Amino acid sequence: MVSKKFLAGIAALVCAANVHALPMSLTKNVAAGDLLVSGTGKTFEINVNDLLAGNSLSSNSISLGQLTVFGHSDAVYQTQIDAFGNYKFTGTRSHFNAGACNHGVCSVIDNVYTRTGSSFHYDNISDTMKVTVGDSSDSDTTGLQQRYERPSTSEDGRSGSARWGWNIYETTADDYYRSYSGDLSVTLDLDNKALSDIINDGILSLSIFGVRGQFNVDSLRLDLLANMPVPADDNQVPVPTSLLLTGLGLAALATMRRRKA
Repeated sequence: MVSKKFLAGIAALVCAANVHALPMSLTKNVAAGDLLVSGTGKTFEINVNDLLAGNSLSSNSISLGQLTVFGHSDAVYQTQIDAFGNYKFTGTRSHFNAGACNHGVCSVIDNVYTRTGSSFHYDNISDTMKVTVGDSSDSDTTGLQQRYERPSTSEDGRSGSARWGWNIYETTADDYYRSYSGDLSVTLDLDNKALSDIINDGILSLSIFGVRGQFNVDSLRLDLLANMPVPADDNQVPVPTSLLLTGLGLAALATMRRRKA
């Protein structure tokens, strides 16, 4: 009866003898700059014929592939301003004025009155990009971004005079920002339909759809794995994969011999 180890040794040797191709990774980057809004889409085509020709490959040498679409969404803010309260006395300041006294330049006291409020800037639409290639599709949605800006103060006006002192009126506002925005990316492995599409003519077709909100399509990246034929040469140095498989087969046979001895 033939042992399992012996069969494994034969299988390894057969595999090593039939390794006639090396895997080669190829990458194609395509720049884009399309703005898609909710309910709109666009079809893209990635042509890799130049990439294949530059490596002396044909489209039917492609065995695996992966597509990544990159995009981003900018916040489209709406603003809500809270009702500001009344002006309240908040302190004094001083300035110098030449006519304030009879003996030269004198310091004059100004009264400051301030009102406060808040401004809310928001974009509550979670922008969503959907990518379809072959029979596969996936989507990505922007995340929540929030930030707060320190209060800003602006002068609304003043009454009085430089000689006798100003009444200065100011507004201080807090700014709050909240939005669904930022980077988007979708990665899909090429299924059989997508692989057949690109193998057919070296061109991959895909579609990008705006499910919700608005976003920019920035770029497309296609990563491929192709089989590069190894020229027949009796003197060729075995490739690492062949060496590994051959070594496994010889090791199994050596084990059998030692047990028989």
